[in-house]
Amino acid sequence: GKYKIHVNPNRTIDAGLYQINSSHFTGRGSVGRAFDKIFKRYKVGEAMHERVVAAITNDKLNEDLARCLYKMRGLKAWTSSRKFIK
Repeated sequence: GKYKIHVNPNRTIDAGLYQINSSHFTGRGSVGRAFDKIFKRYKVGEAMHERVVAAITNDKLNEDLARCLYKMRGLKAWTSSRKFIK
């Protein structure tokens, strides 16, 4: 299906096209604060459920989050990258 979601053992969620981890969806830390600005630009509130739904259903928002995360953390932000990058 179009709406991709993966629930991790630690109960975080990987959401949407770029599988952005929900641990970044709160305003804590530099990534969280950067994500707050992106969510605000898309008129998404602060509630975790609202942010997860938006990240799953809005591919453009998901891509903006992914670009931001990549700029700040590189590919190591995605656990799956560890399988390919040494």
